[in-house]
Amino acid sequence: MEIVNIRDNAYKYRKIVSLFFVLITVILLFCTVKNINRSGNLEVIYLDIGQGDSILIKDPSGLNFLIDTGPGHITTQKVQKELSIFNKALDSVLITHPDSDHSGGVASIINSIDTKRVIISTENDYSNYIKDKDSKVSFVNTFNNISLSNEISLKVLNPESGILGTENEKSIVNTMSYGNFNFIFTGDADSETERKLVSQGYFDKNENKKSVNILKVGHHGSDTSSSEIFLKKIKPEYCILSVGKNNKYGHPAKNAMDRLEKYCKNIYRTDLNGGISFKTDGKNLEISIEK
Repeated sequence: MEIVNIRDNAYKYRKIVSLFFVLITVILLFCTVKNINRSGNLEVIYLDIGQGDSILIKDPSGLNFLIDTGPGHITTQKVQKELSIFNKALDSVLITHPDSDHSGGVASIINSIDTKRVIISTENDYSNYIKDKDSKVSFVNTFNNISLSNEISLKVLNPESGILGTENEKSIVNTMSYGNFNFIFTGDADSETERKLVSQGYFDKNENKKSVNILKVGHHGSDTSSSEIFLKKIKPEYCILSVGKNNKYGHPAKNAMDRLEKYCKNIYRTDLNGGISFKTDGKNLEISIEK
């Protein structure tokens, strides 16, 4: 009888030890996953979705944000491919303006990917793609800054409340800073909007004088954007054009490319380079291209 008790006790001891090691393994795995998800780096990926815009932002804490959705399902596929296995959700999707090559994929995105909120301008009509009464929808203009996480936020430079003009003139223009790097997202803003932003002194107020400007070129390199006064003022170190190969609009325009080559040190194009990724810890910058 006593021998049986010893065996039972040994079995119970082994079971407790096994459970202890399982618990330790789970804790270590959780910590590993948390650390993997929180990389400490900001990554901005200019997706190659043909003729259109879509930019995926992965913040240092592991959250995901999207600026524009391109024209359709291709963006959903690209975004899903880029998202970490540890976080397949989008915290925010910002639509700069309602042109189909920026907004057309929003339904596909929010129906396929868990999306917390959709951010649109107060000044444009998005009703072809987004229902304003949807509880997920938030509205912004220059009175708002968009807090993406504890790590980063978007400063809205355009549109102003009550602004008149075309949908392109009312594109959401915003900046995002992280350490020494300043990202400028322009939607389809035209040269008149660029001049207004320069005259209002937005690019005089950069507190970090050593900041490196990374510009998403306005309107796919159309001649109506990338004005000389704008490029000369911001002195972009890197310029990215989201443009479809052999597109029917003739983007990018030769005149715009001439101005970009004059003022921008490094130019990347999605039609030539594929997707372009910028990853930074705030001090160093790593650039990856698909092609």
